[in-house]
Amino acid sequence: MKVDYGNSPECLNDLSAGQQAVLISWILDVLVPAERVYKPNSYIMKHDFEREPEGFYVTNGMFKGAMLKAGFAPMNPREVNWQFRVKPTWELCAWERRLLGIYSRLRLMRDHWRGKGSVVAMRNQCRRIVGTRCGVPPRTAAETTPPAE
Repeated sequence: MKVDYGNSPECLNDLSAGQQAVLISWILDVLVPAERVYKPNSYIMKHDFEREPEGFYVTNGMFKGAMLKAGFAPMNPREVNWQFRVKPTWELCAWERRLLGIYSRLRLMRDHWRGKGSVVAMRNQCRRIVGTRCGVPPRTAAETTPPAE
């Protein structure tokens, strides 16, 4: 079976070192190893990368090469669009999918909530960042104890 160069992982070398670093760091941010095969294939995941603010156009082969460099082996390297044993590091809430106009369940996005002042994706993540309940200051001990009778 003949594979065109655009689908070959070797075409990752066509990107500059900086572009390769951006692509690989995005992959490491949005994917973690898993036991099950992730339904979206390399072609679908490359489009998720292209939609990111720091994303840029990559071919399917460039994305496959970056996945290999990131340490993820394909299930069947003979296929044109590879699938991997990975899962998203976090999934979007239903309200986030509606806000972004995403009506399918699977979409990879970088976790933008990590820094202070960022848009908070989920309530429990807000607590991890600032120690509050989504903008509500934590209660003091005096507020949480019932008044003495």
